Parts: sequence; structure tokens; C-alpha cells
Amino acid sequence: MKFKSYEVVRMKRYALSHRSYDFLAMNKQLITHSARYTFIQEMWKNGRRYIIAKRKVFGEDKEEIVRVVIRYD
Repeated sequence: MKFKSYEVVRMKRYALSHRSYDFLAMNKQLITHSARYTFIQEMWKNGRRYIIAKRKVFGEDKEEIVRVVIRYD
């Protein structure tokens, strides 16, 4: 599944620490306190990388496709 740039811009954006981001990229799945992220694809744009992933919040039935970026702080 390929995403066009205008589709990616309209997605919700979630920021993860660099360790969590790398774990998601390597293992294709990440479980946080609030949700489960499942890797779909990694993209590069303007020298920055981000992941397109499915996010399923615990206790809810729906899944959403989101853009995951690295949190710099």
C-alpha cells in the first residue's frame, strides 16, 4: 500500500522517542501504555523520516492509520 503525500499530511501525527521509533521500525510492532502500533511503511521527506502505522487504542474497536515521527526533546 503506497500513500501519496497529500494523504500523509492529512493523517494524525504521533511523536515517539527515538528508541521507540527504532523499535517499531525494526520489529514492525510496538505496544505502548495506551495503544498498539503496527508498521506499514517508512517514508523520507525533506531529510526527515517517518513511519506510516496502524494505531489501535486499547479498549476501543477501531484502528486508524497514523503518521509516526521522532520526538526531539
